[in-house]
Amino acid sequence: MMFVVILQLLDIETSDMVARLVSLKGILPGCNVAYLVQQQPRFFLEGSRESIHQRVAASVGALRAGLEGADVDAMVTHDPLILSLDVASGLLRLRELWPEEDVDAAALAASDPVELVLAIRALCNKVSLPVTYS
Repeated sequence: MMFVVILQLLDIETSDMVARLVSLKGILPGCNVAYLVQQQPRFFLEGSRESIHQRVAASVGALRAGLEGADVDAMVTHDPLILSLDVASGLLRLRELWPEEDVDAAALAASDPVELVLAIRALCNKVSLPVTYS
């Protein structure tokens, strides 16, 4: 299946591919966009350049605004498909657990990006976490 996707993407004109990568780099300057596309080619390349730009920019913008100080680029590098989630709902639920007065930009900057991804993903998907007893 991945082979078929790659073949379809090979039909993209070189100039359009470059424009798509430059657009992604503008939104995610700290990310290796070639790596992101390699990991999730369909998500980052399928559709019009404008629709991809709008979708990615909206999700990244929501993450940057809702997690001010956090390394959003590292979060996306770890889990590119976090951008496919309804991050606004996850951020809202995260702020219910971590009010802004308790978790500020400095605390988010010191947070592990992988753990932030896991928290947002869990809250977006409304997954109930298992209870462990010690």
